[in-house]
Amino acid sequence: MLVLSIFLAILASVLGFSTWNLLRKLEKLEDTVQDQQRYVENISNIIEDSNKRLREIDDKGHFSADDEVGFFFENLKEIQSALDGYRLR
Repeated sequence: MLVLSIFLAILASVLGFSTWNLLRKLEKLEDTVQDQQRYVENISNIIEDSNKRLREIDDKGHFSADDEVGFFFENLKEIQSALDGYRLR
């Protein structure tokens, strides 16, 4: 009976420690996921703000496609449309 009690006490200690260790690791991973989620949301907001500003500039029609600035602006619009695919909303 004493051997069984000692065995169960050791087993309970090992299981308790492993549960505590796994819980600690899980909490670290959850913190990492939250940080990454905030980062992705911030990037998405930056992309959205950039898209709004680019549309405002484009609506005024200051850039024509036949000069160097117009060529750069058209490339910038292509980059922005590629980035729009990464927005969260």
